[in-house]
Amino acid sequence: MLLTLLWVFGALVAWVVGTAVVNAVLYVAMLCLGMRPIEPVAKMLLAGEGLSSGTPCLINNVHGCLFLSKTNRANVEAVFRDVYTKHPEMVAVPVFPRFLWPYWARDKHFVLEDQVISYEEHYSHEQLRARLSELLSTPLPANRPLWEAHIFEDIGNNQSFFCFRLNHCLGDGYALLRMMYGACTDLPPPTKSKGGRTQSQVFGMLPKLPGAAVKLLFMQPDQPSALRAANPGPPTRSRGCDWAMVDCKVDELKQIIRDAPAKFTVNEVLSAATGRALALSCEARGKPLKTRPHAAVWASLCPMSEMYTPISKKKPMRFGCDKLGAVMMKMSTNTATPMAQLEESQRELRQLLSSPEPVVANKLMAVIGLLPYPLSEMLWHISAYKGTLSFSNIQGPATQIGWAKARIDGVVFLVPSQQNIGMFFHTISYNNRISVAVDADSATLNDQDITDLCHKWFPQALKDILGTLQSN
Repeated sequence: MLLTLLWVFGALVAWVVGTAVVNAVLYVAMLCLGMRPIEPVAKMLLAGEGLSSGTPCLINNVHGCLFLSKTNRANVEAVFRDVYTKHPEMVAVPVFPRFLWPYWARDKHFVLEDQVISYEEHYSHEQLRARLSELLSTPLPANRPLWEAHIFEDIGNNQSFFCFRLNHCLGDGYALLRMMYGACTDLPPPTKSKGGRTQSQVFGMLPKLPGAAVKLLFMQPDQPSALRAANPGPPTRSRGCDWAMVDCKVDELKQIIRDAPAKFTVNEVLSAATGRALALSCEARGKPLKTRPHAAVWASLCPMSEMYTPISKKKPMRFGCDKLGAVMMKMSTNTATPMAQLEESQRELRQLLSSPEPVVANKLMAVIGLLPYPLSEMLWHISAYKGTLSFSNIQGPATQIGWAKARIDGVVFLVPSQQNIGMFFHTISYNNRISVAVDADSATLNDQDITDLCHKWFPQALKDILGTLQSN
C-alpha cells in the first residue's frame, strides 16, 4: 500500500514538473518564432478567472479613471485609433489551444466603436458612483479584446469623466498609466533613476529568499472582520465605490515631513493614514479591528526611470504583467497615538524595502502560471487571497497633463475586490494633489461606509498624523 502511494505521488510530481518544463519550452519557442505568447503571470491571472475552463468570469479588471475638462466620444475614439490600438494586445483575444501555450491572436472582428461606450446625458456624482459600481461587478466579454472605454461626456462643472476598464492580465496599474501616457500631452521629463540595489544589498537579501517564499505561500489567512468576509460571494457580487480629493497638497505634505524632527517619507505617512482611517471607520461602526489586517500591496518592478515614459510599441511584451510584484503588509491600525501608528508603519515599510518579497512574488506567480491549469488555479486562490484588503499608492505626474484634447483634472483607480479580500484602497498623487479611492463588497461596507472612509476618516487620519508631526 505504501509503495503504491509513493508511486502515485511520484507520478503526480513528475507530471507537474514535466508539464511546467514543457510549458516553459513552448513559451520560449513561441517568443523565438515571433508569436505573442501570454506571459506566465498573465496566464495565471486568466486561469484564476476560469478562462481555460470555457466558463470565464473576467472580473479582475483595473479601472483607470480620469476627470477631464469637457471632451467627447470622437476625441476618445481618435486617441484609441491613433495610439492605443497600435499595441497588438489591444486588438487581440486570448487563445487557449489544447496542446500549445496560450497566445494572443488578433480579433478578426475587432470594431473600435464596440469597445467605446459613451454617455451623453448628464451624470451627477451619485449617478456616476452607481454606474461605476455596476461596472465593478460586470465581467468583460471573453470573445472580444479584454478592455472597454467609457466616456461620460457631462458630469457638471464643464467636466467629463473617462473610465478605462482593462483586464489585469493585460497589465498592472503602472502598465495602464504608461500606456495612457502614449497619448498624453505636457508630460514631465522621465524620473531620474536612483540606481539599482548595490551588490551588498543584493547579497544581503539572499538569506531572506526562503522566508519570503514561505510567507507568501503559507501565511495564515486573516480572520473574518468588519473588513473581510467569512464567505465570499460570487465574482459578480454587489460592490460600491467612492473617491475624494484630499485638501492637503503634496508640497505642503512634504514640507511638514521635512520640518519634523523624526524623519519619515510620504509613503510612510500615507500608509499610516490609511491604517488609521480603516481603524477609525471600524470603531465608528462598533466593529473594532482585533488584529492588524494584512494588505496585498501590488508593486511594479520597473525602474523609476521608466515612469512617465510611454510603453514602446516596438516592445509589446513590456506591456503586461511581467513586472508585477506584491508584498503582504501589516496595516497599522493601532489608534492609541498617531505617532505610534506612524512609527509602526515606518518599521513595516522599511522591512519590506529590504525584503526580496516583491521579486519572489513575481517569480512565484510566473511558476504558478507554468503549472497545469487545475493546479495553477488552485495555488493562485490559496496564496493570493489571504489578506483583508488590497492597497496601492502611485506617484503620478507632479504637473497637469492633457489627454483627448482635454486637460486631466484628477485621477483615481478602482479594482474590484476578489474572493475574501473585502476592499481596495488606493491613493495617487497628481498635479500636487492627493486623491483617495475605495471600492468594496456591499456586504462588507455599504455606500455610506465607503463615503465616510474617503471623505471623513482618511482626511481625519491624515490630519491627526500631520498634526502630530507639526506639534513635535
